[in-house]
Amino acid sequence: MKKNNIVLIVSLILIYIIINIYVVFIKKENVVYLGDSTKVYVKKNELIKIKDNSLMNIKKAKIYFNKEFVDGYIRTTSNEIVDFNTRDAFTKDKKMLFPSKGLLAYTGNLSIHVGEPSVYDILGNSEKEKLLKIAKENGAEGDIIDSNKVVFDINNDKEFETIYSFTITNNEKLYSFVILENDDDNEIIESTSSKLQSAKIRKCKFHRFIDFNDDNNYEINILCENGDDTLSDFDIYTYNNGTVVEVKWKG
Repeated sequence: MKKNNIVLIVSLILIYIIINIYVVFIKKENVVYLGDSTKVYVKKNELIKIKDNSLMNIKKAKIYFNKEFVDGYIRTTSNEIVDFNTRDAFTKDKKMLFPSKGLLAYTGNLSIHVGEPSVYDILGNSEKEKLLKIAKENGAEGDIIDSNKVVFDINNDKEFETIYSFTITNNEKLYSFVILENDDDNEIIESTSSKLQSAKIRKCKFHRFIDFNDDNNYEINILCENGDDTLSDFDIYTYNNGTVVEVKWKG
């Protein structure tokens, strides 16, 4: 009986060791890291987006650099200057790549594609008038202080969509808008309103198109900042059949 117990205990220990080896060395989570605090778990038919700014030891990852993914490392460390942790990205020889706010990296077995839209930093007067009209219809009046547009085929259907990002200000408030235009329809993806006297002036703008799960549909990534030293975050939207849907935060 005692011998059987010993065999059982040894078997359980071996199973535990095998499971841990599988988790640590074989199974790799499919995770995308955006900026300092956004993580996206990529499942077969689902994107799970969480905020995570916890400390993280150095980890092998694919890092988006110079329009391609390169082998490197990422980590999250405490920052003495600001009140939150920051993610760092390094090449294989441990050379730091760039500030973490623009970080795009992933671990696991993923095939991620980053769209390269046409970018226009100067808008015509008719376009500005159109944007001011949309803003006014949504309770925002003032002058445009910055704006741009990107043009891209989000769904690979040979139909090109246009996304405008612009900021309006007056004596009291600052507004930011991200608007999708397709077939003369305008849909507000994101909008913010902040008092100029506020310590946090939230502002959102288009950042990237990313195809997270290799399905030929690009997700719209919006960078939102608070105008101070607090964490920025990324809002993510899917676009299918003319409908924009936000990937909700979880956890």
